[in-house]
Amino acid sequence: MKLNKLIAIVILVLLVGMVAWGCWNWLSPKKATPTVDLPVGDDMATQIKKGTTIYTTENVPAFVLNGTDAVTTDFSATVKVINVLDTRTIRVEILSPVSFSHQGPGNMGYLYLCVPLSTKADQLADGSEVFGGNGYPQIIAGQEYNISGVLQPYWLDYPRVYIPSAVEFKRAPVSLEGPQINMMGEISTTRYDVVPLSWNVGWNTLQASESPVVYMSDVNNGGPLCWQPGPPVRVVQQWSYLSKKPLITTISKDVNLLTPPEGMQYLSTKDGEIKRWYVPEENVFVTVPGELDTLPPYQTLGGKTLTITEQGISSGSKAKTLTVPVPSALTQIVVVYGSGSINNGFALIEAANKGKYQAFDGIWLLRMSDGKATWIQCGNRVAFTEGFIADQEASFARVGSLLYFTHSHNGQIGCIDTAAALPSITLPEKINILLPQLYSKGPTSEQTVGPLQAQLASDNGTLIIEYPDANWDSLYYAVDASGTVLGNLHIDKTSITSFDAKGKQGSSISTPGGISFPSIDLFE
Repeated sequence: MKLNKLIAIVILVLLVGMVAWGCWNWLSPKKATPTVDLPVGDDMATQIKKGTTIYTTENVPAFVLNGTDAVTTDFSATVKVINVLDTRTIRVEILSPVSFSHQGPGNMGYLYLCVPLSTKADQLADGSEVFGGNGYPQIIAGQEYNISGVLQPYWLDYPRVYIPSAVEFKRAPVSLEGPQINMMGEISTTRYDVVPLSWNVGWNTLQASESPVVYMSDVNNGGPLCWQPGPPVRVVQQWSYLSKKPLITTISKDVNLLTPPEGMQYLSTKDGEIKRWYVPEENVFVTVPGELDTLPPYQTLGGKTLTITEQGISSGSKAKTLTVPVPSALTQIVVVYGSGSINNGFALIEAANKGKYQAFDGIWLLRMSDGKATWIQCGNRVAFTEGFIADQEASFARVGSLLYFTHSHNGQIGCIDTAAALPSITLPEKINILLPQLYSKGPTSEQTVGPLQAQLASDNGTLIIEYPDANWDSLYYAVDASGTVLGNLHIDKTSITSFDAKGKQGSSISTPGGISFPSIDLFE
């Protein structure tokens, strides 16, 4: 009996405690979500009156100025918010397949909100700001939205879209998985003007700006366009083989023209051929002799050294060198690829062993770290039968630490993980299943002078494999790390067209010229 009373008392105390805690939690003041102030943006009529806009009452749609005229939207797109400037203006990246004439780089545009946002925005714990009010969804930089509105007639610099109300501003569904690939494309058959292009593989869309960013003259007597995506876009200056004059002129302020230091500007020097690449993290170019061999033949390179030179492009930068002894058993070496600095980089080298002059059999990775270098043999002609030297140059593409390569027709695609403790050549199975399929659809032996080799490129963690079809139109396949085809491009003499992995056609862009993909190391 006493035990039951004790249990009843304990339960009563617990209940009273719980009620008291609940009342305190309900009545106590809550910690408010921090807010930030958003500048108040003038309406369009006020902007015109103040002269703070380039547009006038004659070319701004009437409904924007008076708020009463009927609205017929003429523009729809998926956009990614870059930033919210004020209660009326949002800067965005236009993602969906909309192509404009004379648009500035970056597919950027501006949204004008006829119904303004709230002047207060919530600030989340991670520092991001959430805008809204007046029926708008939560608007956060970096997120995507579907919008519709009226495009400003005769807009200048960047497209401006007038959004009538919050009804025309909605959160977009989660983007389909897939990378966005950067490209450069020619827009003229008479001048080598190039413009930025982007291929959203997941959305199966293409985007182009018709405003050229680079002009290249005398293309027949210079090197290829060698560039990295931005911002800013980096382009390596080239010089004419004949006149020795620079060939590339930048047209856009969003392009950084890289001029290699003297002694690194020409790949053919009085001392022989050199290989060159760029290290963006340190803003330096790196060069190495393209080849070392012995005279007379059949001797070894024992006692010889390979000198790797690194120099910044800023005025007054001094060259640094790394001198590397060559393994004594080698008779010839040829540098076929390079990446990174003398403190954190590598060079891929094909070599001939003693007694095998010009019979290249060893494939070596020269790993550079903290001003020291280590030779690691990672394969031979048994592992990669095509090698890199004979006939046309091998094609390379780096995706992270993985270096992909291919050489010769019917050859396979090899791969080396350059960051592995003991790097070795592998032949990715699924990727190499694709190659015979491309060969079977390509030009026949009767159509070609010699065997054709696939070409490789990469961007945003994606391998790109190019091979022509039977009509000599270029096909570019985007392939992920597992070897799965994510989509492809078809390029003929008049247009570029995207297709998804199932062959469904996406968008198309008219262009009279070819395209080029970025080079992750600007290797030449």
